[in-house]
This record gives sequence, C-alpha cells and structure tokens, in this order.
Amino acid sequence: MASSKEEAQVGVVETTKGMEVDNAWEFLDHHRDANLEDPIDLVKLRRKIDWRIVPLMFAAYTIQFLDKIILNYAGVMTIRQDLNLQGNDFTNISTFTFVGQALFEIPNIYFLQRVPAAKWLGFNILAWAVATGSAAASKDYQTLLVSRVFLGIFEATVAPSLMLISSQWYTKSEQAPRISFWLLGLGMGQIFGGLVSFGFQHFTPEQSPLAGWRVMFLTLGVLTLVIGVAVLVFLPDTPMRAKWLSDNEKVALLKHVSVNQTGIENHRFRAAEVVEALADPQIWLLLVSILPIKAPCLLTRVQTQ
Repeated sequence: MASSKEEAQVGVVETTKGMEVDNAWEFLDHHRDANLEDPIDLVKLRRKIDWRIVPLMFAAYTIQFLDKIILNYAGVMTIRQDLNLQGNDFTNISTFTFVGQALFEIPNIYFLQRVPAAKWLGFNILAWAVATGSAAASKDYQTLLVSRVFLGIFEATVAPSLMLISSQWYTKSEQAPRISFWLLGLGMGQIFGGLVSFGFQHFTPEQSPLAGWRVMFLTLGVLTLVIGVAVLVFLPDTPMRAKWLSDNEKVALLKHVSVNQTGIENHRFRAAEVVEALADPQIWLLLVSILPIKAPCLLTRVQTQ
C-alpha cells in the first residue's frame, strides 16, 4: 500500500477543482482504487520500460547526428563538382544548417508544451527524413542549402524532446544513465558514419546511375523515415497511454516519478515558469560547460572546409 509520504506527493484532484492540473494527477485520482496489494517490482518495471523506450531514443539521436554529418562525407565525394560549389558555398551550407536549428529552438519549446513530445518528435523525424532524402535531388548551391536549413529546423526538437520524454518515465537519479545511453548515439553515429562514407565512396557509374553522395542521402533518408514511423507507432505519448503497461503498473510508475515534482503532461503555458528556468543558474552553467566543447568542433569544421 502507498505510504503517507507517497500519498502526500501524488495528492488528490478534489483539492484543485476548477484548476488545470497535470494529467498524471487526474489518472491517479481515477485509479485510487487500483489493486496494489501485490506490490509492483520497480526493478522489473524499469527494465520493461528501458527495453521499450531507450532503444527508440537512442535510434533517434543517432540518426539525427548521421543526417547532419553526412554533408561532410559528401564533401569528400563529388558533390562540390556536381553542384558547382565555389568558395565558401560548402561552409555556408554547413553553417546555415545550425542557424536553422538555433532559430527554431524557441518555437520548438512552445510546440512541445502544446502537443505530446513523442508525437512531435516522430513528426519531426519524418520531416527531416524528407529533407535528408530531398538533398539527393539538389541541382545547385541554393537547392542544397534549402534542404539543409530545413534539416536543421526539424532536428531542433531532438534533444529537448528526448529530455522531456526521459523525465516522464524516470526519476532524476534514473534519468542520468538513460540520457547518457542515448547520448552515445553521437559515438555510434561517428562509427557507423565512417562505414557509410567508405561504402558510398566506392559507388561506380556501373553500380548506380546516381552519384555515390546522392545514393547516400537517399539511403539515410529512407532509414530516417523508418525510425520516424517506429517512434510514432511504438513510443507512447505518456506513461498513462502505454498499452503495454497495466493500470497497476502505471499507478506505481507515476507515484515513483512523482518525486521529480515536474508533472507528466500539462498543456498550459505559464510565463512564470519560463522566467524561473531562465533564472536557474544551472541552465547557464550548462551553457558555459557546453561552449568549450562545441566551439573547437565548429572551428575545426570551418578550417577543414
């Protein structure tokens, strides 16, 4: 049975009638009579969630890195000659991919507040799959630039969505190893990307009427499309909508993650929460810690291009 501490954490909705409460609180209120005489094994429950959720997050983070980095792989093929890229054209294309991503970060946060994170992530994966594949049809600098800018726009949601999804399923102490795992997608992308580049560099006119880099963009676009469909179909919007969890498991999970005091799903936008986040020193410390990591990578890329 739930302890008095757990009951205080989850509360009841009657005390907030007339207010817009988190959907998890409403679910718990409607399932207060759930049979918890046989306690749920949280270790087994976490393992069950891990196998269902983490691989999809890992795949999403890996493919976003691959789709972003394949432009560099195309650079050592014939893309410069085929599209008649001159001067800083190639560097500009790479740069404006990140410009599009940066500009859409703020609007993306708004959409994450209004629609389920899993659905929003899946939609954007499908959208940047189209952007990746369409790059194969590029005829010149302008058409390739447009496709890459849209790639950056749609990829802006990846990290925020995955962070939000992680917070819905795990306590803060449990999130760290899971987030670390899907962040390994960067390393996997580098390993797999090198093999992809090597393979498509050896495409010959006899094997394909298309240049190797065009086939590479098409192949990665199709792979991204598959991952996007998988996310839309298999990643639940919230724990409350997970068909593979029983009501008792959902109740146990929601009570377990209630220690985060962040809620699960609430579509009301509160400006005060934005101000609170901007005033949090941890946010700015995180920014300061990331800049020294990202800046050398960007400078190296510009110099090599």
